[in-house]
Amino acid sequence: MDSSDWERFMSKVDITETCWLWTGPLNKGGYGKFSIYRISYSPHRLMLAEKLGRPIADGMHAAHAPEICHNRACVNPEHLREATGKENAADRILDGTDTAGSKNPRAILTEADIPAIRADTRGLTTIGKDYCVSKHVIYHIKSGRTWKHIT
Repeated sequence: MDSSDWERFMSKVDITETCWLWTGPLNKGGYGKFSIYRISYSPHRLMLAEKLGRPIADGMHAAHAPEICHNRACVNPEHLREATGKENAADRILDGTDTAGSKNPRAILTEADIPAIRADTRGLTTIGKDYCVSKHVIYHIKSGRTWKHIT
């Protein structure tokens, strides 16, 4: 970013005592977006790259530091870190902001359904029809890929 881009970027940041809140446009996921020459960027990634003094490494995420901040609108460089996808996912679980299972507001299933699904010996398709989900959802529950927090 050149100095005029940086000035425009910072004009969309409301600096509070703790978080630096992005006040510019948001994407559908609720995260910020910032355009430079008609190319849209994540304000988190731009701020972290500025903090690091280099571009974020390929395949890495601009993640909120666990237990410090999990506000999607925050771009405080002290609240951001470079992390792998796995580390970022683990941070969300640690902070309680993971959208898997019952924390997902669009989830059809409840925590109470999971033990019954895992114990059900019928076919995946049959179980899925009873719960109004696909056989793939049932497979992922039974294999432990989803709803991991339910034993």
